[in-house]
Amino acid sequence: MASQGDKWTGKDEGEVKSTPSINQEVAPTLVSSTDTKVKKHGEAAQVIVIGGGMAGLAACEHLVQSGLNVVLVEANNYLGGRVRQIESNGWPPVDMGGEIIHGCLTRVYQLAEKYNWDNEMLFDYEAENGLEWIYLDGKMYPYHSNQPDILAAYTAWGDFVYSNKPDDTANIDITAAEYFAKHPEIKIKSQHIFDVVFCQTEAANLNSLGAQEHSDFQNGWECGPGNFRLKNSHKQVVQHYTKKCEKADIKLNWQAKEIDYSLETVTVTNQNGETLQTQAVILCVPLTVLKDRDITFKPQLPQDKQIAIEKLQMYTGLKIVCRFRERFWPETTKLVFNCMSDISQLWMYAVVNEKTGDQCHVVTGFQTAEYARRKAHMTAEEVKEILLDDLNQMFGTKDKQTPASDFLIDYVYCHWSSNPYIRGAYSSPSVHARGSREILARPVSDRVFFAGEATRDRGDFATVSGALESGIKAAGEVRNALKL
Repeated sequence: MASQGDKWTGKDEGEVKSTPSINQEVAPTLVSSTDTKVKKHGEAAQVIVIGGGMAGLAACEHLVQSGLNVVLVEANNYLGGRVRQIESNGWPPVDMGGEIIHGCLTRVYQLAEKYNWDNEMLFDYEAENGLEWIYLDGKMYPYHSNQPDILAAYTAWGDFVYSNKPDDTANIDITAAEYFAKHPEIKIKSQHIFDVVFCQTEAANLNSLGAQEHSDFQNGWECGPGNFRLKNSHKQVVQHYTKKCEKADIKLNWQAKEIDYSLETVTVTNQNGETLQTQAVILCVPLTVLKDRDITFKPQLPQDKQIAIEKLQMYTGLKIVCRFRERFWPETTKLVFNCMSDISQLWMYAVVNEKTGDQCHVVTGFQTAEYARRKAHMTAEEVKEILLDDLNQMFGTKDKQTPASDFLIDYVYCHWSSNPYIRGAYSSPSVHARGSREILARPVSDRVFFAGEATRDRGDFATVSGALESGIKAAGEVRNALKL
């Protein structure tokens, strides 16, 4: 069991003690989560990779291992993008962004198997295991419950998804809210369950979740069963790719502001007016950066790509990770969909301090889209109190009415809207956007290439593995274009 004195620490602007918040400190003072020194080389770049998230690292690794001279530029001062950790004193690093490996057929899971990275299954949606629960009307229900409101939500989801299969010829797309407007017999409570279980998972809300894209991804899932986490965090993934990029010239705090591809040589200009020239660029920035026109293109991007960027949506998200001295929830409870408050999803696991052998118990609170946006102005302390109140209601007993408050050791918090170079969680299934991801991924003039989770037109969009696959795909396109 952990002692009260074993505090998690962060690395924003130096060591943060007690209960660190990264709500406001996620700007360019961040440090690399890789602990790897970047290297600089004098040779001209054949390729510039813009964005040091997972797509950018995978693209860079693929090109470097192929013998190309590569420059990777990143606006933040750390690598990994939305895969970011807070360090601990002997405790495993805490994943504040990408954390769950969705499926055993994914690249991250395969890397974990290859390199013996310790991992565990969090949840699997198998009824016989009983790992997933829904908290509704002050009671816990199994995920596979026959409770009428829950069952109605699932039935609505099935109709919403399977009436819009990828091979359907209908051009009519609707949001979940529009679907429910056509079905007034479905109660508001069931609509809320739908919102918490399905929309929140997709970083969307009822007014934005698009039936066709959501159906495409659900029907096109190829990632296999199971949902896993790396016990020592995704830092291992970042380090793996960073090490393989050692021959690249990596520039942090370098924000691309203009890409001029009007000539055979592409010129990239940063926030200070500094320029780099190259034969090809791979753009691996978050969708928000494209939507908000942080980067100017000369000439402008093709009209169909601009429309695709406009149609696709990426909303914000937050994570709050609390550490407790004792576990006060049932051992088989691993995932809770919280339909009574607005910390929408919770998952639970145990961690061990490698220095002391002590064990503590962790609850991660997760929220996206509109619910998360409403908390952008809140302090970490306020969000923490919401989560503790939820946990006390869920798991309090007559003898221990406030177990979460009583057993809390410390917590860390991240609201991704406060990172100026990311400003969101991940792309969501967007209305009227079927086919837009494929358009977004297309190269322009064989000089500007695109990667990132939002360019994935299959079920692994919005995942770390999907980002990796997109970077590898774009790197292959560059090699073909350069005839290498």
